[in-house]
Amino acid sequence: MGNASRSTSVQVEVEVIDLNDNPPIFDQPSYSRNITENSVLGALLFHIPATDEDSTSNGALRYTITSGNTGSHFALDEFTGDITVNTHLDREQESSYEMDLQVVDQGEPPFTATAKLFVGVLDENDNRPRFTQRIYHFSVNELRDGESVTVNGIDVVDEDIGPNSDVKFEIVSGNEDTFSINAAGDITATGPVFFESEQSFTISLRVQDSGDPMLDNTAIVNFVVVDSNLHPPLSKVTPIQINVPSNSPPGTTLLYLGANDEDTYRAGGLSFTMTSGDTTLFTVDSSTGTASLVGSPSGREGSYDINVTVSDGALNSTIQVRVTIEPALNSIPHFAPIAMEIVTSELVAKDSILTTVSTVTNTGRVIVRFPTTPPYDTPPNSVYLMELSSMFEVQEDGTILIRNPELFDRERCDVILLPLEAYNEDSMETTLSLVTIRLEDGNDNPPIFDAPEYYGLLSEGVAMGTVVLSVSAYDLDHDQANIAVMYSVVGGNEEEKFAINNETGDIVIVSELDRELTEQFNLSIRATNYDSHLPLASDVTVVFEIYDENDNPPVLAEFIYHIELLENVTIGTEIFVVGVTDEDIGSNSEAVFYLTHQSVPGLFELDTFTGTLSTLKVLPPRDSPGYEVSIDVNDRGTPIPQAASAMIFIDVFSINYHPPIFDQSDYNFTISEVTMPPSIVLTPTATDADTNTSTGVTYSIVAGNSLGHFSIGATSGAIRVVTELDFLQQNIYSLVVMAMDNGKPERLSSTTTVNIQVEDVNNHVPVFDQSDYTVTVLENITIGTAVFNISATDPDAVLIYFQISLNSFDSETGMELFAIDRNTGVVTTQAKLDHERAVEHELIISAIDTGYPIQRSNSISARVFLTDLNDSPPSFTGDYTSIVYRRQQPGTVVAIVTAEDPDTVGMATQYSIQSGDTDGLFEINVTTGQVQTIREIPEVTSLSEFDLTILATDGELSSTAQLRIAVLSGGTYCEGDFCTTIQDRLRIRCPDDLVPSPDGELCLTYFCNSTNTYPCVTSRSCNLIGYACAGECPAGEAVCPTTDSCHPVSMTTTCDGSNLTCLLGQVLVENETGERYCERPNRLPSNGRSCTSVGYIYCTLLDDCFNLSAPHLCQHCPSDKYYCQHTDSCLSDPLLCCPPGETYCDALRVCLPTSVRCLLPNVAPLVDQHLVLVASMMSFVPDDIFSSMGHVTGHVISSSNDTAIDSQGEELGVAIV
Repeated sequence: MGNASRSTSVQVEVEVIDLNDNPPIFDQPSYSRNITENSVLGALLFHIPATDEDSTSNGALRYTITSGNTGSHFALDEFTGDITVNTHLDREQESSYEMDLQVVDQGEPPFTATAKLFVGVLDENDNRPRFTQRIYHFSVNELRDGESVTVNGIDVVDEDIGPNSDVKFEIVSGNEDTFSINAAGDITATGPVFFESEQSFTISLRVQDSGDPMLDNTAIVNFVVVDSNLHPPLSKVTPIQINVPSNSPPGTTLLYLGANDEDTYRAGGLSFTMTSGDTTLFTVDSSTGTASLVGSPSGREGSYDINVTVSDGALNSTIQVRVTIEPALNSIPHFAPIAMEIVTSELVAKDSILTTVSTVTNTGRVIVRFPTTPPYDTPPNSVYLMELSSMFEVQEDGTILIRNPELFDRERCDVILLPLEAYNEDSMETTLSLVTIRLEDGNDNPPIFDAPEYYGLLSEGVAMGTVVLSVSAYDLDHDQANIAVMYSVVGGNEEEKFAINNETGDIVIVSELDRELTEQFNLSIRATNYDSHLPLASDVTVVFEIYDENDNPPVLAEFIYHIELLENVTIGTEIFVVGVTDEDIGSNSEAVFYLTHQSVPGLFELDTFTGTLSTLKVLPPRDSPGYEVSIDVNDRGTPIPQAASAMIFIDVFSINYHPPIFDQSDYNFTISEVTMPPSIVLTPTATDADTNTSTGVTYSIVAGNSLGHFSIGATSGAIRVVTELDFLQQNIYSLVVMAMDNGKPERLSSTTTVNIQVEDVNNHVPVFDQSDYTVTVLENITIGTAVFNISATDPDAVLIYFQISLNSFDSETGMELFAIDRNTGVVTTQAKLDHERAVEHELIISAIDTGYPIQRSNSISARVFLTDLNDSPPSFTGDYTSIVYRRQQPGTVVAIVTAEDPDTVGMATQYSIQSGDTDGLFEINVTTGQVQTIREIPEVTSLSEFDLTILATDGELSSTAQLRIAVLSGGTYCEGDFCTTIQDRLRIRCPDDLVPSPDGELCLTYFCNSTNTYPCVTSRSCNLIGYACAGECPAGEAVCPTTDSCHPVSMTTTCDGSNLTCLLGQVLVENETGERYCERPNRLPSNGRSCTSVGYIYCTLLDDCFNLSAPHLCQHCPSDKYYCQHTDSCLSDPLLCCPPGETYCDALRVCLPTSVRCLLPNVAPLVDQHLVLVASMMSFVPDDIFSSMGHVTGHVISSSNDTAIDSQGEELGVAIV
C-alpha cells in the first residue's frame, strides 16, 4: 500500500491595476437651465453630471467651459463641476447663453467628453415703464357740451417682458371730469370746453406695470384751448330807433352801426349788409356799418324799418333799425349832428368828459337824457340801458361823463352803442339818436399763462443745456405792443440750476442736479408785456420733481471690520451684520450682499438680503491674524448697479480661566521727597497661567493715588514719580496696583499693595505771614522802639532766624537806623530818625532757616514812613546884598529874600524887618519876602548902606538873615569891559553926554574899557567897531528903556510893553498878570518866576530880578562848566548835580539819598528768588560777593549781563537798588 496523497490551499488576492480604458460620459448630450436675472453672485446654476468608470487618476475629472460664456457671466469649479453666477445678469442685455462643456479625465492618455448647456435668463421687473416724453403738449379746439375729441401720442416703453411690461394709465391730478385715458394711452377731452372760460389744462399721468413689485413713472400733459368761432356778432340794442328831420340833405349820416363778438378768434372782420329797407332813401356801408341818406327825405315823413345783417365771415345776426322822418319846422327837437362816432382808449379816467352832444329846436327848452320811450323801456334794451347808466352820466346840456371806467374793457366789448333822447320840456316831444363809441386797446391785461401751474419730472442726471419745459403766456390785449411777452425767473432758483429764454419761455438746465441735495424745485416764472409806460406781469409756479438715478454707491460703515469670538461659539450663530447706507432711494438703494472670499473656505455664510454673517462650522481658536472674509455689497439700481466692498477679520479666542498673580502680596519702598520725575520707584510683576497670547497683563493704580503723584506703565508695571513730592503734604502712600489680563469672555485681575515712605528734605523757603510790611511813625520816635514784628514759618519745621539785608543809615554818623532780633523778628530803631532827611525807609528783611543739607532763605520788603513834625525853623541860604540910588522913588523893588522850611507841617513862612531901617525907608512883603522902598531915598544921607535884619518864622521857630543895601550916587561901575557912569540929576536935564536913567533921577552914560570897541546898550556888552550891535532896533524904531525893546518912533503911546517888536535875539513873553515884555532866552523865568515891575528882568542864575540899566552879573556858565539847576550853580562835573535830598557818593559816582550810606552794604543772597541786591554793578567788578552768613554766594561774571553764579551753581540775577 502506498503513501496517501496530501494537499493544501492558499488564497491569492490579485489586484487588477486600472487602465484608462473608459472615457468620461455625460448622461445626455445637452442640458437646459433657466435662471433669474437678479440671481446673486455665487448662486448655483448647474452641476455637470459626468461619470468615469475608471478609478484613481483615470477617473478624476476636470471640467471646463470651452465657449459660449459671454462676458464671463458664469464661473465653473474645475474639480466639482459646479457652475455658478460670476457677474450680474441682465436679461435686457443678454437673454440666453449656449455654452460648450468639456470634461477631461487625468489618465494617460486622457479621454474627453463634451455636452451643450442652454441657459435662459428669466425676466425680473427691474425696469420702470418710461414715457417717451416727460412733458407732452397738445392743443384742442373749443368744444360744445357733449362734443369730444381724442388725442394720440402718449407712448410708453418698458424693457421688461410679459406681465412686467403690461402697463395701465391713470390721470392723477389736474382733471376736472374733462379728460379720460384708455389702456392704449389715448386721451379724450369732453365738452363743454370754452376758450373764454379756460385757456389751458395741465394734467399729470401715471403709468404702472404689472410686475412684482409694480414700478411706475409719471409725465405731464399740457392742453392749450384754441379759440373757435362759436359766437355770432351781436348788437346789444335792438331795434335801434333814430329820428331824422325832413330837411336833412342826402349823404347825412344817420348812425354808425357796431356789433360785439364773444369769440377771440374771428374768421375775418365784420361786414354789414342792408337786407331790407327803402334803398332809395338809405344805404349802409358794408365795411364800416355807417348808415346814411341817399335820397332826400323831404316830403317823405314817416317811419321806415331797415334790417342790416352783420357777419364775422362765418356766423351772422340781424340788426333792426327804425328811422322816423319828422317835419323840420316844428317843436320836435333834433340832434345836430344826427349821429356821432367817438373813438377813445379803454383806459379812461373817472369823471372825465367823453363828449358833448348838441340839439336844436324851434321852440322850448331841450334836455338830453337816456331814452325812456319805446323800444327802450322794455328788455333787453332796458337792461342794457341800466348797464350804460352805471358807465355814463348824461347831463341835461348834452355832456357825457365817464362814471365807471372799470367797465370799459375792449376785450369784452369793443363797441358801445349809446342811445340818447332829446326831450323838449315845453312841447314834451322827444327824438332819438345813437352815439357809437369804439374802444381802442390799452394795456389793461397782464399776460395769462396757458396753464395755472406747470409740473415737470426730471432725472438728476439730465444734461446741462437741456430744455426741460416751455411755458407760454398770451395777452388778451389787441395792440401788438401790449401782447409781446418777456419771461423771467423771479423765485425758487437760489441754487441757479435753471435759466429761461426770455422770448420763447424755454426753461434750460444750467447746473447739475442732485436729488440727494434737493428733491424738488418750485420756480416762480414771470411773464411781462412790453408796454414801456405801464408794463403788466403775472407769475406762475413751475414745480420740478427730481427723480433718483443710481449715482451713489452703497456706503459701508468701515472698510475693515474686526470681530472677536470665543472658541465655544455654536454653528449657525449670527456673529455680525454688515451695515450699509445709500443716498439713493428705491431699488437704487436696496442692498444685495455677497461673500466673495474666505481665508478658510466653508466656515461662514452671508445672507444675501440682510447682510448677516453666520457660522457654518465650529471655529478653532485663532487670533491675530485670525480668519479673513471679503464681502461685496451691490445696490439694485439700473442700468448699472453700484458696488462697495469690505474685509472682515475674525479673531477666535480661548476662554480665559486664570487671573494674573503678583510675585509679592505687598511691596515696601522708601524715597526722598526730592526724587525728581520721572524716576522709577519699583516694578511689581504679575504672571498669568493662561498660555494664550491674548492674556497679556495690563497694570493700573486703582487706589491710593488721589494726588496723582505716581503713574504705572500699563505693560511694564514700572511705578514712576510724575509730580514733585512733598513730605508735609503726604509722607506715606499705599498704592493698590491691579494686574488685569486681556482674556475672553471676561478679563480677570488681582491686586497688590505698594507702600511708599517719603523722607523729609529741606526743600521749602521760609514763608512770611504778610506779603509786605508797612508802618508809619513819628519822626521823633524814641530809639529802641519796635516798629515791626516780623513773623515767618517753614513747612519743613526747622528753626528760622532773621536779619536786615538792606538797612538805612544815618548820613552823618554812618550808623544803621534799624536793628532786628534774629530770633523773634522784632525790628526796632537804633538811631534818630529825621523826616527832613528821608520821608521813608525801605528795608529788606531776610528769614533764613537752619535746614539740611542746605539752608534756604526768603526776603521781604518792609517800609517805614515818617510823619513830619515842626522841628525845623525856616532857614535862609545866606545873607543878601543890593543897591539903591539916592532919590530912588517909592515902590522900587530892592531885593527878594527866601527862607526854606523843610517841615511839611506848621504855618507858612512869614517875613518881617527886625532892625536896620531906622528911617522907615523899606518894607517887606510878609509872604513873598520882596523888599521895596516906601519912601524916596534921601539925596543927602550919611549912610553908605543900610543893614537890615530880616526875620523868617513858621509861627513857632524862626531864623534871621542880613540884607545889606548899598546907597549909590555918582561913579563908574563895570561889568567886564562894559562900564556905566552914573551922576545925580541935579539939573533939569542931563548933560549932552549922559542920558536919563529909567526912573529919571540919574544921568547915565556907557563906554568900553577895551580898545576898538563900543558899547551895545541892549545887550550890555562891547562890540568891535564896524560891526552892528546884536539887538539894535531897525530904522524908524527906537529902544524902549523900560522894556529893552523896539517900538516905532512915531508911537504916541507910552512905552509900556504893548505892540512890542522884540530885538534880535529876544522873545516876547507874558507873565501871570498878563504883562507882555521882551526877554533874552537865557533870561526867561523858570519855575513860574517872573518880574512884575516894568524895566526889570529875571536872572535865572541868581534867581533874582534886576533893573535893565543897573550893573549886574547875570551871566551863563563858561563853556567848561555845567549849569546845575538843582543848586543854581556852575559845576565842573554833571554827576555832581544832585537833586534836593540827595548827596553825591564818590565811591559809586552816583547821587544817593542822604539816608543811604555811601558804602557797599553787606547783602545776603536771596538764593531761592535767584536775586542778589546791590547798590551798583560797577561796585562788584571784579569783587566777590559775601553774605553775612559767610557763604560765598557768587562772582559777578559780567556787568552787562547782570548775572552771578552762587556756590550751588545756580545763576542769580543782580538787581541795582
